[in-house]
Amino acid sequence: MFLSIRKAQILISFFNRRLADYAQLARLDLITFRNEMNAAIVEAAIGVASLLLLLGFVCVAVIITEWDTPYRIRAAWIIVGAWGLSPVCAHT
Repeated sequence: MFLSIRKAQILISFFNRRLADYAQLARLDLITFRNEMNAAIVEAAIGVASLLLLLGFVCVAVIITEWDTPYRIRAAWIIVGAWGLSPVCAHT
């Protein structure tokens, strides 16, 4: 029993001496994690904006392709419906 008490005292003194170093390392880790998360969120937002812009161009291209056909109005309304349903489908 005294041996385990002695080991506990040694460990407690070891952690007390190193606590400031570990706290500083934890703080640096949290700062690094925050910076990486901010960068990842910005990159994801840029990717989503690029994808929406691409889809907008594709939709305009489809409407222009169908312009001289009898399916022009139907294609335009299908595209409008798809854009209208996209937020609903994204939440499911």
